[in-house]
Amino acid sequence: MKDTKNLTIAILGITALVLLALLIGTKIEQPAQAGTGYSYKTSDWIMVTGQATRNTDLLYLINVGARKMKVYVPNKATGNQPPKIDVHDTLDLNKVFQ
Repeated sequence: MKDTKNLTIAILGITALVLLALLIGTKIEQPAQAGTGYSYKTSDWIMVTGQATRNTDLLYLINVGARKMKVYVPNKATGNQPPKIDVHDTLDLNKVFQ
């Protein structure tokens, strides 16, 4: 009888520790933000800023007429080099929304 109680207490204690670790992990790591910081639209272009991680910003550039979207990621300057903007992804929206 004592062995069953001890085993049950040990299992509940380990479960509580695992749940506590998961709770702390969700509070420490900041998820990516899906909200937009700024958007601008002309007749054929839509520009929207976004955030992939806490330290990584994105620029979505959508060509409405051509139905294409490019995702740009700015890279910070290193040393004497100026900052650069890299194309992260290009999507054909005709294929995506079929």
